[in-house]
Amino acid sequence: MLTSGLGLLSGQSVRQLQVLDTTVHNVANVDTPGFKAIMLSYMHDSSSPTGRIVPTMPRETVDFRQGDTHGTGNPLDMAVMGKGFFVLETPDGPAYTRDGRFTINGAGELVNLSGYPVMGDGGPVILNGDDITVETSGVIRVDGLETDRLRIAAFDNPAALTRADGGLYFDSTGRAGIADAEDVMVLQRSLERSNVSAIQEMVRLIEAQRIFESYQKVMHTIQDIDKLSTGRIGRMA
Repeated sequence: MLTSGLGLLSGQSVRQLQVLDTTVHNVANVDTPGFKAIMLSYMHDSSSPTGRIVPTMPRETVDFRQGDTHGTGNPLDMAVMGKGFFVLETPDGPAYTRDGRFTINGAGELVNLSGYPVMGDGGPVILNGDDITVETSGVIRVDGLETDRLRIAAFDNPAALTRADGGLYFDSTGRAGIADAEDVMVLQRSLERSNVSAIQEMVRLIEAQRIFESYQKVMHTIQDIDKLSTGRIGRMA
């Protein structure tokens, strides 16, 4: 019985550690433009009559809800309003992001902070000029002349996207179902804030820490009782 209880508590401790890791990651990105909060859900053991939760098999989901936007004054900063993503060209194939902190590389290409080219209808967006204007439709004008249009991707099932570092997402399984980006606008000189609720995450962090500490205390108590019982049995023998 003691061993069974210890195993159950150990599993619950693992679960709380996973919650802690996810919450810390969210808090660390509360000021990262375009960052989407990460949530954990746990699978149920179908073989158990009680449908118990399997603590070591978390399912990570992303909260894709729109974050607030704020103006920056930088003509290369952009935000997507609606259910769309900027498209980037990477060595691993097309990547999608909500982080619109862009710059121009030596070849005149519009790139993200990692140096990946931002894609337009004509391929990588090239900006050779001084006056850069991006309309809400994504049309890009350089010195008054239309040069390209930002490619904005949307998905029928964004939950199927694979999350990667740097605020990137990949449709690695092909199950996200790329679709037309309807009711989507691009805001120039603006960035989308992270949709992480700092207050909510801090509350979750405190709760997870307290629960984890409680589990640790109970586990130590069970171990002490187990040692005491084992010692008594040995003396009786």
